[in-house]
Amino acid sequence: MWHVGAIGSVQWMRSPKQPRGCTKHDPPWIGDAKEGKGMTDVEAILVQGSWPAIDDPIWSMASLTVAVRVHVKQRRRSKKAKVTLPDGWVEKCTYSIHHHEVGGVTDGEFQVEIRSNNCMHAITPIAQPSVSGKLGEALDNMQSGRDVVKPENNQINSSRGLLEWGNRIEEDAEQDESEEYVMENGEWSDPSKEHDQDKATRSDGASIPYHLWNDRIASKLGEFWKSADYKNPPPTQKKDGSPGRRPATTQPKLNVDVPLDRLKLNRMLRMLRKAASKYWKHLVKKSFHDWFERVGKQHKDHEAIKVAGEASVAKAAETSWWEWKRGSTIFFWRWPPDYQDVVREGLLPMFDTDPPSNSDRQPPYDDDKIREQVKKKVDSVMMKGYVDLVDIKQIEAYMYMFHVPKGDDIRMVYDGSKSGLNNALWAPWFSLPTIDAMSRWVIAGSWLADNDYGDMFLNFPLHASLQKYCGIDLTQLYPNMKGGEASVMVARWLRNAMGLRSSPYASVQGALRAKHIALGDPADENNPFQWDRVIENLPGTQEYDPSLPWIMKMRRDGKSASDIAQYVNDMRIIAATKELAWQCSSRTAKTLCHLGLQDAARKRRPQSQRPGAWAGATIASDGDVVTKGVTQERWNKLQKKIRWIAHQVGLRDEFTEEDVGAGSQGAEETPEGKILQVNIFVRVKHLVIHLTKSCAKHAKATMLTLGLESVNQQDYKIQFQIRTVSAESIVRFLFSRPPTLD
Repeated sequence: MWHVGAIGSVQWMRSPKQPRGCTKHDPPWIGDAKEGKGMTDVEAILVQGSWPAIDDPIWSMASLTVAVRVHVKQRRRSKKAKVTLPDGWVEKCTYSIHHHEVGGVTDGEFQVEIRSNNCMHAITPIAQPSVSGKLGEALDNMQSGRDVVKPENNQINSSRGLLEWGNRIEEDAEQDESEEYVMENGEWSDPSKEHDQDKATRSDGASIPYHLWNDRIASKLGEFWKSADYKNPPPTQKKDGSPGRRPATTQPKLNVDVPLDRLKLNRMLRMLRKAASKYWKHLVKKSFHDWFERVGKQHKDHEAIKVAGEASVAKAAETSWWEWKRGSTIFFWRWPPDYQDVVREGLLPMFDTDPPSNSDRQPPYDDDKIREQVKKKVDSVMMKGYVDLVDIKQIEAYMYMFHVPKGDDIRMVYDGSKSGLNNALWAPWFSLPTIDAMSRWVIAGSWLADNDYGDMFLNFPLHASLQKYCGIDLTQLYPNMKGGEASVMVARWLRNAMGLRSSPYASVQGALRAKHIALGDPADENNPFQWDRVIENLPGTQEYDPSLPWIMKMRRDGKSASDIAQYVNDMRIIAATKELAWQCSSRTAKTLCHLGLQDAARKRRPQSQRPGAWAGATIASDGDVVTKGVTQERWNKLQKKIRWIAHQVGLRDEFTEEDVGAGSQGAEETPEGKILQVNIFVRVKHLVIHLTKSCAKHAKATMLTLGLESVNQQDYKIQFQIRTVSAESIVRFLFSRPPTLD
């Protein structure tokens, strides 16, 4: 609503939907503006959102001289779109206003754009009124009376600060979907495609590459509109058998190669996704209720099943088409019957010894900035229902909580070792595929695609018998001073926590079950993962081809079968063609969603024959042979660590940095040799295993020389003794660039 009573009067309001809160005293609302029907002559218009189209009848209104548009200022990095103005109209000025400076209580920033057409008066921005307020001024009369620590001045979302604009209401993620095309280097482009050039690891707040799905739909529509089936459609029949009516024209209404038509298509897709999302939520609810009536009621734990199912339905109701913003809960009734109880309750823990009991409190935070970052991370898992606030009597042991840097952000770690819980737990060993294992399925010309879990470990429930030993002390993050004494605030984990010994095994077990469901029936011709025979290509046989895997699954059409290589949460799709790679990636994402697991759409990338890193290494299939390698970043990291070791025994080269001793905690000369105390390189071996086979022997020689084969990798520090060092085994690591594997 606009308030213009002091300078004029509102003659009408125009919008596709009737504005909320309209009364009979308000100006008339116009829903259909075709041919200017109902729009009386006005001197100025106020536009909220996008400008009217250039052919809109409003621009031909003779009395109209001024047009003002107000919209939320975009904070993302994008170039201004080229705009074509109606005849006679010119851009006058653009400026910004802040919501809290004009009587609001949010940190919202808006951009004002003014156009004019033969306006006789000077158009200049007026000074903003100085009425800055705080959120507390709007909430003081609604306080519950609970004593809380007074927030700092200007603290966001507090009574002494402003409300964050983006979180003022519950918004659908589709509102963030990019619709704008910009002019760049003389060509129209989609800003969301900047995602394709980003590094392989995507942060939690990364944007979603909507264009991947929109481009595919546009491409398939363009193909269909050019096909004979569309231009010469077959005759149709009505239900009674009489001939149906042929379409009046077969000329498509949109040209997907024109930016304006693509914009229309994107908006139409956004509306379709909203409708489809609502229907999907209905299907989730219906599927549980139908299953519960048929199967669930017969179960001995039918009451617990009913509660768990309703919780899953409630989580589904809070999702958008793209994201699980409020977290997820597994749709256990859609899993195989033999695994439904496990995936609903969590994997039963296995204890070697008695579980621990402690009441260790979380130490205070010295840095307020770090404290706020930690609080933000904890807020997220609490909001998603992964952590539950409980009475202190329900906790028998606490996990130590700490953070590690992650660029400008932090990553939270919940350590089960300090309390002794990890020592009491037992979890089976299991293997994970490396780049070598994955490369056995890749042949020259293969296409690769990536899918990624969102909140990998947190998708899966923590068994109730383990939850009481997984408490976390939140008192330092949420102080609540009352009566002069600090009350204790504790919570417990409900999901598989990072830092818990059993979490990797329990979560990967569930993820691999989901993977086999995604692979589906190999005999189904509509399944992109289909295959019907296995070919042996064994060394020593007359037909042996060294460029092909020793064992291959083959499709009916003679192409190699598609497959999935999964490294914890990273799923690498291998397919024979680009189209099959997309179909397999799409099926995998849909299967995860069907099971109540999170597929991270923000991490999706186009199909490629040179994709990003996977399990710490890269692979390329666009040549005559398949090649492997390590990323430059990982190679540099390994070189730095090896050079530090070389520096300790007096070896240097032209690439050795002056500050090569960083990380050392001292060296001591003893009669037995030099003893070094350093921070453990817990990933040195993991870095080395991706190197060329020609380097592997030198890597092993270095490790054996340093005695690292016997190091306990659970320790954070090691002490190793150097008596003799092979200069060759170290110097051979000091390349200027990463090797290519063959």
